[in-house]
Amino acid sequence: MKTMTTMAAVGLALAMAGPAAAGVAGTWRCSTHGPLPMGILKISGASYSYQAVSNTAWSPKPGDRSNGSGAISASGSSVAPTSGPLRTVMGLTSGFYGMTGPASDRYEYMEFYTRPNDTYLIRCYRP
Repeated sequence: MKTMTTMAAVGLALAMAGPAAAGVAGTWRCSTHGPLPMGILKISGASYSYQAVSNTAWSPKPGDRSNGSGAISASGSSVAPTSGPLRTVMGLTSGFYGMTGPASDRYEYMEFYTRPNDTYLIRCYRP
């Protein structure tokens, strides 16, 4: 009984911690409005790498000036590139990490903006 109570308390604490507890680390596929693939974003800790793609098969686009790596910050549901091509080439200054859908069919996404409260420029989701 005590173990079940402890497990329930840990689960509740993680749920209350918000989306940041799930973490933004991992691989994300990014597109513009609609199904237009732009690139693959990989996040590890406070760093990211971005690879532009050339088609709907997510084929890498070598030599694209948005390819590269940089730093990213994440706190709660806020996420923002602080350096690298997402910031300097694309001009992304802020973002949002969220989840939607029932637990059995959870959909995680990140949206990046050039200006706060504007429409997103890039939306990323887990493949």
